[in-house]
Amino acid sequence: MSHGQAFAGGCPRGWYAITKSDIADLEFPVRGLLVPSNGTIKVKCLNGYDSTLPNLQAGSIIPGFFVRVYETGTTVTGTIHGGDDRVIED
Repeated sequence: MSHGQAFAGGCPRGWYAITKSDIADLEFPVRGLLVPSNGTIKVKCLNGYDSTLPNLQAGSIIPGFFVRVYETGTTVTGTIHGGDDRVIED
């Protein structure tokens, strides 16, 4: 499966740095995660449920709708990026 097939309507238009937090949701939901290193990511999904994504490999793109990436329970290092279709203008 190609990365584009993993997302309904193709890959997100942009990737944005995510700040991990145990208390605050993201500014906007993202529809995928770009994994910077091997490890685990704990997330809150758009439906409100928490999920732990173990054994991720660096460079993986994880499709889904996420509203939070937790600091606690996340072992990947580096900056996690979230995919979104917003167009940011300067």
